[in-house]
Amino acid sequence: ILARATMELIRILLPATISTMLAGSVFLGLSAIGTVGGLWPMAVAAPFMLVGAGATATLITIAIKWALIGRYRTGEHPLYSFFVWRDEIVNTCQEQLAGAWLLRSAVATPIVSAYLRAMGATVGRNVWFEALTVTEFDLAELGDGCVVNRNAVVETHLFHDRLRRIGPATLGTGATL
Repeated sequence: ILARATMELIRILLPATISTMLAGSVFLGLSAIGTVGGLWPMAVAAPFMLVGAGATATLITIAIKWALIGRYRTGEHPLYSFFVWRDEIVNTCQEQLAGAWLLRSAVATPIVSAYLRAMGATVGRNVWFEALTVTEFDLAELGDGCVVNRNAVVETHLFHDRLRRIGPATLGTGATL
């Protein structure tokens, strides 16, 4: 119970703390620009600073995935295992860091394909990916020209009998989900 509570605390506080730090950095930077140059330079700088913060949040999420999980592999994991808890941290960071700061605004762009590749997914050319729900990235394969529509889920696991079973999910060339 204590281990689970600790992991839940990390899962909640890690992305919230990083988001707070990013927001503070953006506000302090814009405040400094506004103090020196006034409103117009601050307005011009704001989009660049927000995109920079979004890129930073996304890079941090990628680093967290590789640090906590490494490469996902086919297998089975008990529901209340350290692996599942670490995976929940990665998923929360994807939603609340990379997703909130950049990826929700970038769905269906090459930015999402680049992000999925950096997370370990195999992504072909000209993939239209209009969702952010991917699990166990290394086991997801998206063929050339495939389409993942809004709110679709590329699911690579299922829970059955308190076991998380992980296996590959493949969308072939030209497939639509």
